[in-house]
Amino acid sequence: MLRIFVLSLLGVAAPMQSVKAQATSQPLPEYSNGALEMTVEHAKPDPRITEKGQNLYGILTVSLKNISEEPLTLVLGSPHCDFAIDIRDSSGSPPKLTPLGEHLPKSEAERAECVGMSNRIEQLDPGKETSVRWYIRELFQLEPGRPYNVKVTWAKGLPAATPSGRQLRRQLSRTLTIK
Repeated sequence: MLRIFVLSLLGVAAPMQSVKAQATSQPLPEYSNGALEMTVEHAKPDPRITEKGQNLYGILTVSLKNISEEPLTLVLGSPHCDFAIDIRDSSGSPPKLTPLGEHLPKSEAERAECVGMSNRIEQLDPGKETSVRWYIRELFQLEPGRPYNVKVTWAKGLPAATPSGRQLRRQLSRTLTIK
């Protein structure tokens, strides 16, 4: 009789542990979809593309890393088409757009129709990363020394699913402050 009681307790304990594990699992952060992870940072000097003494203010490096165990296919175009951006100063106001910035897509529908001059398909193997520099100072009238909160969303070109069929979130976002 004691054995039956112990076995029934063990049968109850196992399902309780799985329920607890499900309840404590956290949703993925907005910069990851479980297969890709996005970073955004101020551009750093790179001897391959940076001239000595070049002012890097208003230049972002946006990177995407494959954190899955499967190769993933990306469709990459122009940062102006692939990324959505929201910039606010400390009072919550956006900076004025430059004449080039006036042509940024203003909605997902416009972004979908945006034609990039350099569209390419890139296979990103597990653990590998791809990066692009985005010259936001050409789009916005930024005042050096004034802090801006910048939210960049990779909104176009991400895969809908992994090769094994796992569905992926199609937008990733990251926020940083520039000064």
